Amino acid sequence: MANGEEKIDLKQLEIRLQELEELEKEHRKDIQSLRASEEKLAQQNLLLNVVFRINELILRNKEPERLVRDICELLVVRRGYVTSWMVLFDSRGKISHSHSVGFPDAFPEFISCLDKKEYPLCVQMSIYKQRAFTINKPDSVCKNCPLGSRHKDRSARTIRLEYNNYLYGLLSVSIPHSLISDEEYALFDALASNISHALYSVQLEQAKERQLKELFESERQRVHAAALAERAARLATLGVMAGSITHEINQPLNAIKVNADNLKFWHENNGNNVPDYFKQVVEDISSGVDRIDQIVQYMRNYWKSSSGGRLEQVDLNETIRRVRFLLDQKLASHNIQIELSLYEKTPPVMARSIQVEQIIINLVNNAIYALDTSDRSLKTIWIQTRIVENHPSLIIRDNGVGIEDTLLNNLFTPFPKTDQPDSKGMGLGLTIVKMFLEQFDAQINASNHPEGGAILTIRFPAQSAVKEVKAT
Repeated sequence: MANGEEKIDLKQLEIRLQELEELEKEHRKDIQSLRASEEKLAQQNLLLNVVFRINELILRNKEPERLVRDICELLVVRRGYVTSWMVLFDSRGKISHSHSVGFPDAFPEFISCLDKKEYPLCVQMSIYKQRAFTINKPDSVCKNCPLGSRHKDRSARTIRLEYNNYLYGLLSVSIPHSLISDEEYALFDALASNISHALYSVQLEQAKERQLKELFESERQRVHAAALAERAARLATLGVMAGSITHEINQPLNAIKVNADNLKFWHENNGNNVPDYFKQVVEDISSGVDRIDQIVQYMRNYWKSSSGGRLEQVDLNETIRRVRFLLDQKLASHNIQIELSLYEKTPPVMARSIQVEQIIINLVNNAIYALDTSDRSLKTIWIQTRIVENHPSLIIRDNGVGIEDTLLNNLFTPFPKTDQPDSKGMGLGLTIVKMFLEQFDAQINASNHPEGGAILTIRFPAQSAVKEVKAT
């Protein structure tokens, strides 16, 4: 019996051991499951932390380029994703910003494929089919994609960044298989929604900034236009006054001229009895009256002139000499010297004399304003006439501060933008200059001289074209 009882105890012991082994296996499974749950929970907490940090980033930063870069780096460094990439599209569907982490060599080739509309599977599905798309084995499924071979032993999830049915871009990450879960995808998709809303906010901010800039520019032009209109009204009043003054001043000028010339005549015919000093005074009075008369005649012609009327032959060299005579005193008061280099064989051009004078005066005045802001000890304006490729040409150059690069392309448009606080001569004057020249079929070009200062070149029609105008 004892032997039998011993055998029964061994069998029970074996059964008990088997039960313990099963319990141990179940316990191990429970531990593994618990560890897996803890790992997933830890990973989800990491993702929640990343969501929080990205939300902070979105609040602090409104620059798309930096936003894209920081989001990609946070997802890898803080979340534990292996790789990440993000692209943003502009209103035409072209890539405006892009960044990646984990693809140092392959990402440029990937972007090149997107630029050529050669979309990999994940991009196709995310743009055209589903908001979010997951590929479990990209290294085998996406062999034609430059990034496909970099996704070994992990899945790739790509999601569309969209808000109010507007596609802002795409976000993609590679996820280790151990982290894949519905909760993981839900949190990642929520993160993508936050990013989409942030991009929408950035778009709104940029639109507001553009509107404010346009409003400011419109107001600036309105104020400038109002100031110019007021100035034009004052000039119109001054024109009427000048017309009256030039008319009224003629009689006393004629009287002074006649009396001075009579005194000179009496002196020459009565034995030169007037002392030389008084003779010189009389001659100075007579020449001064001639100068005043020239100015009066110019003012008369100026205020009578209009943009209409027939074109006439205009001698450029003679016109330049008249303008110099008018501006000599102003140039001297600004301590500016003027040098003329006039090609005497320059043919006449078909224009209107008074308007050509106005053009030259306007351009010389602009040069004076530029030289006033220059610290050069020797300030000079050069005026030249030449024949360039059969075109009579007028060239005005100064050695002042030159023209801002931002102004060169729109110098002859009304109210060009300038960074200079006192940009005299930058209103409608150059626009009117161009308008006059277009009436003569002439062209004007502005540039900067290598040694400093601005050059303005006016090209009148070639001599053959002038003859045709004259003939008509």
